[in-house]
Amino acid sequence: MKRTWWIAIIVIIAGVFIFLLSPKDSQKSKSEVVLNDILQLQQVQISSFDPVDAYHAGHIQMVKQLYNTLVDIDISGKPVPSLAKEWESDDGITWRFYLRENVYFIEDPCFANKSERIFTATDVKYTFERLLNKNSKSLGISYFTNILGAEKYRKGESNNIEGIRAIDDHTVDFVLKKEDFSFPALLTLSYVSIVKEKAVEHYGEASNHHPVGTGPFILQKYEPDKEITLIKNRDYWEKQAGHRLPYVDKVIVHLTTDENLALLMFKNKKADFLELSFPLLRQLRTMSIPFSHNIETKENPQLNFYLYNLQKIRDTNIRKAINYATNRDELQKILSEEGNVTRSLCPPAIFKELASSKDILSYNPDKARAYLNKIKSLNLVCFEDILSKSIANFIAGA
Repeated sequence: MKRTWWIAIIVIIAGVFIFLLSPKDSQKSKSEVVLNDILQLQQVQISSFDPVDAYHAGHIQMVKQLYNTLVDIDISGKPVPSLAKEWESDDGITWRFYLRENVYFIEDPCFANKSERIFTATDVKYTFERLLNKNSKSLGISYFTNILGAEKYRKGESNNIEGIRAIDDHTVDFVLKKEDFSFPALLTLSYVSIVKEKAVEHYGEASNHHPVGTGPFILQKYEPDKEITLIKNRDYWEKQAGHRLPYVDKVIVHLTTDENLALLMFKNKKADFLELSFPLLRQLRTMSIPFSHNIETKENPQLNFYLYNLQKIRDTNIRKAINYATNRDELQKILSEEGNVTRSLCPPAIFKELASSKDILSYNPDKARAYLNKIKSLNLVCFEDILSKSIANFIAGA
């Protein structure tokens, strides 16, 4: 089936996906704890583990296990320290980041000794230069053009980025063209996960399948279209409640595009961790699972947006027809009533007043037909997952 990005824009139900965790017999032995995860993708193939290529959800999830960014984001969406332990700015233009000490990149043949593995401000500078250089085709470039000198460097008019300065091994300054007090939040993006120049140069084009980061896990094996095996980084720097992370020794990530297969694997105790869309969550509630009392659900806040990629959609008659044909209250039922009908693209948790705006086209099938009569035809194309199909069928039958 063809895939496109535009149909999902009509979904205006704000909600969360549900994560299920099962404490099945994950511990293979007293010395090794293995977690089985399922990564559901629009396409099974992960073509790269390179942070600069991390534009889709599956890729980002893997990069987050293998690398660290300067700043992370907590469950509430607030920027929190990661490789940068703290930062400051008086004017929103000049930012100083203080880096963690005694952080190391993973052991790898590209390093002659441990001292070559240490994380410094030079790595931060190189990471941004690599992302923004004139040969880069990363989708993350546009987020960082506000850095002073970034565009000149991008055009090849400068040998360095003026607005990025390594003050010493553990201090780095960023200077912006315009004030931006949200700048630390941009540093949570996977595109700027910190990489080591020596590793990138050593592996060259093969570095996208040979990740060398500071993250909690190390890539042990990748079987395309099948699974990814990650092993614990025993030099990982982060601790939680006094205990060094990560808690598990190995993570086996099973790759699939089939949500039903993922649910079956979870039911048969082949997976400890599962992300479910609302239709499958409803299905799960009707299933008899012997160990259901051991299932723990976690809400996973997400913010997704979709772009129109069809020339036809510029026609306001099409957009109005779709809006008037969409009964949002009925659509909510398809999502198991797990979400809330919103009044704008802005989530209520971010800007409550804007999100509660009543400036919305209400359900009106007569007006929908009137606008449809002004266009020749309308073909709805959707993703192949259960949720997208359910929504598309709902709209098509309106």
